[in-house]
Amino acid sequence: IGSSVTLLADLTLLIFVLAALVYVNLPMTIVATLVVGAMAWVLHRLTTNRSKVLGSKYAGLDIASRESLIDALTAFREISSKSRASHYQAKFAASRSEISKALAESTFMPYMGKYVIESSIIIAAFLVAGAQFVLTDAINAITTLSIFIAAGSRLAPAVLRIQQGIVGLNNSWGIAESTLTLIEEL
Repeated sequence: IGSSVTLLADLTLLIFVLAALVYVNLPMTIVATLVVGAMAWVLHRLTTNRSKVLGSKYAGLDIASRESLIDALTAFREISSKSRASHYQAKFAASRSEISKALAESTFMPYMGKYVIESSIIIAAFLVAGAQFVLTDAINAITTLSIFIAAGSRLAPAVLRIQQGIVGLNNSWGIAESTLTLIEEL
């Protein structure tokens, strides 16, 4: 729910800032929106499915890890009498290691978008600056560029939070998917 509220707030901010930029300069807003939008779309395509897969993998590994722990506790007498503790320890350690890898990747994934979004804002600023200096006088070019840089510095965190929220929602969906499937079956 928290991610959904953040997404809604950032989408609202995005709409209002873009509306203000349209008022300032429609063609430059279209160019900047296309550049940043294309980068955000590529980032979304790269991270959406992977975050859902990582969520499902994490849930499956967590269940397997807990099952191996329960098996070890259930068979404690047998394990201690036959000296098989190392087998269960290795099995549990391997499963926890895989969980750690999946968790690390799913935690890192939303933050790699920061560099992509910031780079796209810089590219859009260069395109706006180049077009403005070619099409208008220096004072109008600098004014428009200043407005776009100020708006871009406000839009970049909003777009980043939107992307992070979508990745987080997909990851949570992947984690909850096995439980939801089980509920449907019951």
